[in-house]
Amino acid sequence: MIDEILLNKILDDIFSLTNPAIDKSRRPQISEFINSTINGDVPQENLVINCVLGKDRKGALVYILTNARLVKIEIDATNLSSSSPSLATIVNVDKKIGDGNKAQVTIDFQNDSFGLTYMADNPKINDFFQKVDLARVRGKS
Repeated sequence: MIDEILLNKILDDIFSLTNPAIDKSRRPQISEFINSTINGDVPQENLVINCVLGKDRKGALVYILTNARLVKIEIDATNLSSSSPSLATIVNVDKKIGDGNKAQVTIDFQNDSFGLTYMADNPKINDFFQKVDLARVRGKS
């Protein structure tokens, strides 16, 4: 189970986002969703950002690196969804610098992958994915 202080910090980060803002009345629903998604793992790091989640779909993207999994939670105006592949299934973490100041990170798993395009000079995002890669390397040794 996630520590109450950390859960509240993640929730505060989610509800401080402004583009788009997540409706504050959803706090209990999102809190329960995060709790059930973590499901006994020990969170180690987290990242909360505004993001384009898909075509005509903006919202919050929450990554939580636990002792066992990389949890990815998408929150839009009406829906919550998550994926949480095991750290043991991470094959590669690849970061590329693209045009201008854009970077892209792709995390490849044995049967899936996901990625994120962002401004390359964002230290919060860079640091988080470095920690994911370090967790991958530690898990292989």
